[in-house]
Amino acid sequence: MKYILTSRENLILRAIVQEYSSSAHPVGSRLLWTRYGLGISPATIRGVMSALTEAGYLSQPHTSAGRVPTEQAYRLFVDSAEASTPSVGEQEKLAARLERAESTEEAGQVLGQQLSEAAGSAGFYLDRRGAQLYNLANVFGQPEFEDPRVAGYVAQLIDQLAEWVPKLTGQTKDVAVRIGQENDDFRARQVSVLAMPIGDGYVGVIGSTRMPYRKLMSLFTFVKERLEQHHDG
Repeated sequence: MKYILTSRENLILRAIVQEYSSSAHPVGSRLLWTRYGLGISPATIRGVMSALTEAGYLSQPHTSAGRVPTEQAYRLFVDSAEASTPSVGEQEKLAARLERAESTEEAGQVLGQQLSEAAGSAGFYLDRRGAQLYNLANVFGQPEFEDPRVAGYVAQLIDQLAEWVPKLTGQTKDVAVRIGQENDDFRARQVSVLAMPIGDGYVGVIGSTRMPYRKLMSLFTFVKERLEQHHDG
Protein backbone atom coordinates (compact mmCIF):
# COMPACT_ATOMS: atom_id res chain seq x y z
CA MET A 1 0.00 0.00 0.00
CA LYS A 2 1.32 3.43 -0.93
CA TYR A 3 2.19 5.60 2.06
CA ILE A 4 0.18 8.84 2.05
CA LEU A 5 1.86 11.73 3.82
CA THR A 6 -0.11 13.81 6.28
CA SER A 7 0.04 17.59 5.89
CA ARG A 8 2.46 17.77 8.84
CA GLU A 9 4.72 15.08 7.38
CA ASN A 10 4.68 16.83 4.03
CA LEU A 11 5.61 20.14 5.64
CA ILE A 12 8.51 18.65 7.61
CA LEU A 13 9.79 16.62 4.67
CA ARG A 14 9.78 19.72 2.46
CA ALA A 15 11.77 21.60 5.10
CA ILE A 16 14.32 18.79 5.36
CA VAL A 17 14.70 18.57 1.57
CA GLN A 18 15.16 22.33 1.34
CA GLU A 19 17.70 22.45 4.17
CA TYR A 20 19.71 19.45 3.03
CA SER A 21 19.74 20.60 -0.60
CA SER A 22 21.49 23.79 0.41
CA SER A 23 23.75 22.52 3.21
CA ALA A 24 24.56 18.85 2.39
CA HIS A 25 24.49 18.21 6.16
CA PRO A 26 22.08 15.88 8.01
CA VAL A 27 19.12 17.83 9.37
CA GLY A 28 18.10 17.60 13.02
CA SER A 29 14.80 18.30 14.75
CA ARG A 30 16.14 21.26 16.73
CA LEU A 31 17.40 23.00 13.60
CA LEU A 32 13.98 22.59 12.00
CA TRP A 33 12.32 23.91 15.15
CA THR A 34 14.49 27.04 15.33
CA ARG A 35 14.78 27.83 11.62
CA TYR A 36 11.46 26.92 10.03
CA GLY A 37 8.81 28.05 12.52
CA LEU A 38 6.81 24.85 12.25
CA GLY A 39 4.76 25.62 15.36
CA ILE A 40 5.38 22.24 16.99
CA SER A 41 7.92 21.01 19.56
CA PRO A 42 11.25 19.35 18.71
CA ALA A 43 9.90 16.13 20.26
CA THR A 44 6.92 16.16 17.90
CA ILE A 45 9.24 16.88 14.96
CA ARG A 46 11.41 13.91 15.96
CA GLY A 47 8.35 11.68 16.00
CA VAL A 48 7.38 12.77 12.49
CA MET A 49 10.96 12.28 11.27
CA SER A 50 10.92 8.73 12.65
CA ALA A 51 7.70 7.98 10.78
CA LEU A 52 9.18 9.41 7.56
CA THR A 53 12.28 7.27 8.05
CA GLU A 54 10.20 4.13 8.46
CA ALA A 55 8.26 5.05 5.32
CA GLY A 56 11.49 5.32 3.31
CA TYR A 57 11.57 9.09 2.79
CA LEU A 58 14.48 9.79 5.16
CA SER A 59 17.64 7.99 6.18
CA GLN A 60 19.92 8.42 9.18
CA PRO A 61 23.63 8.25 8.28
CA HIS A 62 24.72 7.86 11.91
CA THR A 63 22.89 7.10 15.14
CA SER A 64 23.57 10.54 16.58
CA ALA A 65 23.09 12.43 13.31
CA GLY A 66 20.06 14.08 11.82
CA ARG A 67 18.23 12.82 8.75
CA VAL A 68 18.83 13.17 5.02
CA PRO A 69 16.25 12.81 2.23
CA THR A 70 16.25 9.60 0.21
CA GLU A 71 15.80 9.39 -3.54
CA GLN A 72 12.21 8.39 -2.79
CA ALA A 73 11.69 11.79 -1.17
CA TYR A 74 13.12 13.66 -4.14
CA ARG A 75 11.00 11.63 -6.54
CA LEU A 76 7.89 12.41 -4.50
CA PHE A 77 8.41 16.13 -4.96
CA VAL A 78 9.33 15.83 -8.64
CA ASP A 79 6.14 13.86 -9.38
CA SER A 80 3.85 15.95 -7.19
CA ALA A 81 5.30 19.37 -7.96
CA GLU A 82 2.56 21.80 -8.79
CA ALA A 83 3.13 24.13 -11.71
CA SER A 84 5.46 26.97 -10.77
CA THR A 85 7.20 29.82 -12.50
CA PRO A 86 10.68 31.26 -12.08
CA SER A 87 11.05 34.30 -9.85
CA VAL A 88 10.52 37.68 -11.48
CA GLY A 89 14.27 38.26 -11.50
CA GLU A 90 14.94 34.90 -13.14
CA GLN A 91 12.23 35.50 -15.72
CA GLU A 92 13.67 38.90 -16.63
CA LYS A 93 17.20 37.51 -16.85
CA LEU A 94 16.11 34.55 -18.99
CA ALA A 95 13.85 36.66 -21.21
CA ALA A 96 16.66 39.12 -21.88
CA ARG A 97 19.05 36.31 -22.77
CA LEU A 98 16.47 34.63 -25.01
CA GLU A 99 15.79 37.89 -26.82
CA ARG A 100 19.42 37.90 -27.92
CA ALA A 101 19.28 34.26 -29.03
CA GLU A 102 19.01 34.07 -32.82
CA SER A 103 18.24 30.34 -33.03
CA THR A 104 16.88 27.40 -31.06
CA GLU A 105 20.48 26.29 -30.62
CA GLU A 106 21.39 29.57 -28.93
CA ALA A 107 18.25 29.34 -26.78
CA GLY A 108 19.40 25.89 -25.65
CA GLN A 109 22.79 27.32 -24.73
CA VAL A 110 21.10 30.07 -22.71
CA LEU A 111 19.01 27.53 -20.80
CA GLY A 112 22.03 25.30 -20.15
CA GLN A 113 23.83 28.24 -18.55
CA GLN A 114 20.79 29.23 -16.49
CA LEU A 115 20.23 25.68 -15.25
CA SER A 116 23.84 25.39 -14.10
CA GLU A 117 23.54 28.64 -12.16
CA ALA A 118 20.22 27.68 -10.56
CA ALA A 119 21.37 24.19 -9.54
CA GLY A 120 24.96 24.96 -8.60
CA SER A 121 25.78 22.04 -10.90
CA ALA A 122 26.89 21.55 -14.50
CA GLY A 123 24.58 22.55 -17.33
CA PHE A 124 24.91 21.20 -20.84
CA TYR A 125 23.71 21.67 -24.39
CA LEU A 126 24.18 18.86 -26.90
CA ASP A 127 23.75 18.82 -30.66
CA ARG A 128 25.25 17.03 -33.65
CA ARG A 129 28.40 19.12 -33.35
CA GLY A 130 29.14 18.06 -29.80
CA ALA A 131 28.60 19.03 -26.18
CA GLN A 132 28.85 22.40 -24.53
CA LEU A 133 29.26 22.36 -20.75
CA TYR A 134 28.65 25.16 -18.28
CA ASN A 135 30.17 25.51 -14.79
CA LEU A 136 31.60 22.01 -14.79
CA ALA A 137 33.66 22.80 -11.70
CA ASN A 138 30.42 23.04 -9.72
CA VAL A 139 29.97 19.27 -9.92
CA PHE A 140 33.39 18.32 -8.65
CA GLY A 141 33.10 20.80 -5.81
CA GLN A 142 30.11 18.92 -4.38
CA PRO A 143 30.88 16.73 -1.33
CA GLU A 144 29.13 13.72 -2.88
CA PHE A 145 31.95 13.50 -5.43
CA GLU A 146 34.98 13.83 -3.13
CA ASP A 147 35.67 10.10 -3.53
CA PRO A 148 38.10 9.88 -6.50
CA ARG A 149 36.42 6.71 -7.76
CA VAL A 150 32.97 8.33 -7.84
CA ALA A 151 34.40 11.51 -9.37
CA GLY A 152 35.99 9.35 -12.07
CA TYR A 153 32.65 7.75 -12.88
CA VAL A 154 31.00 11.16 -13.17
CA ALA A 155 33.81 12.43 -15.40
CA GLN A 156 33.26 9.46 -17.71
CA LEU A 157 29.53 10.14 -17.86
CA ILE A 158 30.08 13.78 -18.72
CA ASP A 159 32.49 12.78 -21.49
CA GLN A 160 29.75 10.52 -22.90
CA LEU A 161 26.74 12.82 -22.48
CA ALA A 162 26.05 12.85 -26.21
CA GLU A 163 25.63 9.05 -26.15
CA TRP A 164 23.39 8.48 -23.14
CA VAL A 165 21.25 11.62 -22.80
CA PRO A 166 19.19 10.76 -25.94
CA LYS A 167 18.56 7.30 -24.43
CA LEU A 168 17.50 8.94 -21.15
CA THR A 169 14.94 11.22 -22.79
CA GLY A 170 13.64 8.59 -25.19
CA GLN A 171 10.67 9.79 -27.21
CA THR A 172 9.48 12.41 -24.73
CA LYS A 173 9.33 16.07 -25.65
CA ASP A 174 9.14 17.06 -22.00
CA VAL A 175 11.74 17.06 -19.24
CA ALA A 176 13.15 13.66 -18.28
CA VAL A 177 14.30 13.38 -14.66
CA ARG A 178 16.50 10.53 -13.42
CA ILE A 179 17.45 10.49 -9.75
CA GLY A 180 20.33 8.37 -8.47
CA GLN A 181 19.44 4.69 -8.61
CA GLU A 182 16.86 5.35 -11.33
CA ASN A 183 19.75 5.67 -13.80
CA ASP A 184 20.47 2.45 -15.69
CA ASP A 185 24.20 3.15 -15.90
CA PHE A 186 25.85 2.11 -12.62
CA ARG A 187 28.22 5.07 -12.90
CA ALA A 188 25.26 7.45 -12.57
CA ARG A 189 23.83 5.95 -9.40
CA GLN A 190 24.92 8.96 -7.32
CA VAL A 191 23.85 11.69 -9.70
CA SER A 192 20.66 13.30 -10.91
CA VAL A 193 20.15 14.30 -14.52
CA LEU A 194 17.41 16.50 -15.96
CA ALA A 195 17.27 16.79 -19.74
CA MET A 196 14.88 17.94 -22.46
CA PRO A 197 14.99 17.82 -26.26
CA ILE A 198 15.23 21.28 -27.79
CA GLY A 199 15.36 21.74 -31.54
CA ASP A 200 17.86 19.22 -32.90
CA GLY A 201 19.66 18.89 -29.58
CA TYR A 202 19.26 18.42 -25.85
CA VAL A 203 19.62 20.73 -22.88
CA GLY A 204 19.97 19.77 -19.26
CA VAL A 205 21.82 19.70 -15.97
CA ILE A 206 23.82 17.03 -14.11
CA GLY A 207 24.96 16.97 -10.48
CA SER A 208 24.26 15.47 -7.08
CA THR A 209 20.78 14.30 -6.11
CA ARG A 210 20.47 17.49 -4.01
CA MET A 211 18.93 19.36 -6.93
CA PRO A 212 16.40 22.22 -6.55
CA TYR A 213 14.05 20.20 -8.76
CA ARG A 214 11.04 22.49 -8.64
CA LYS A 215 13.07 25.55 -9.62
CA LEU A 216 14.75 23.68 -12.46
CA MET A 217 11.46 22.35 -13.79
CA SER A 218 10.09 25.89 -13.83
CA LEU A 219 13.06 27.07 -15.92
CA PHE A 220 12.59 24.26 -18.45
CA THR A 221 8.89 25.07 -18.70
CA PHE A 222 9.45 28.81 -19.07
CA VAL A 223 11.90 28.40 -21.97
CA LYS A 224 9.79 25.72 -23.67
CA GLU A 225 6.70 27.96 -23.56
CA ARG A 226 8.64 30.96 -24.87
CA LEU A 227 9.98 28.94 -27.78
CA GLU A 228 6.50 27.60 -28.58
CA GLN A 229 5.08 31.12 -28.53
CA HIS A 230 7.85 32.33 -30.83
CA HIS A 231 7.23 29.39 -33.18
CA ASP A 232 3.46 29.98 -33.21
CA GLY A 233 4.00 33.66 -33.79
